[in-house]
Amino acid sequence: MAHDWLPRALLSPQPPWILCGTVPTPPGDADEDGSGVRLVCIDGAETSTEAEMHHQFVERFEFPEYYGRNWDALYECLTDLSWSPAEAYIVDVAHSSRLLWRQRRSIDVLLDVLSSAGEAWALPASRGWPVDEHKVPFHVVLHDSELTANELMNLYSSLGVPLSILSPV
Repeated sequence: MAHDWLPRALLSPQPPWILCGTVPTPPGDADEDGSGVRLVCIDGAETSTEAEMHHQFVERFEFPEYYGRNWDALYECLTDLSWSPAEAYIVDVAHSSRLLWRQRRSIDVLLDVLSSAGEAWALPASRGWPVDEHKVPFHVVLHDSELTANELMNLYSSLGVPLSILSPV
């Protein structure tokens, strides 16, 4: 993959799969359709409840009609994505401090599902796929215009999901 505008961490299947920082804007001449990177943008300001969160994932990832709108279904669809193959998946979550703000107890479940999806793409055998299956980067980047990456780390670090600051290189 020739994506020198992206930080290396986003192109590696290695953990941590949830990062705090900003996804760089692709250069104007970047060929999005042929890039091999699927960038999915989620707006935390529009996901105050689980129902709104599921709706955003359905729309942004173009989940199939059978999607069950529950945590198990979210994990299953995020670890399949056969309808949208890519060399790497990046979930860019804007206004991330507002994720599930009306159902705060659910944020740890969401982050665990997203982190588990990253692990599943990095370890194909964990999904029951052949051991020689290609490892695919799957990362989530949390950012918020009102908080620094360090403040986001402090906000979410108590949830027990491994996360790190996204390095710009």
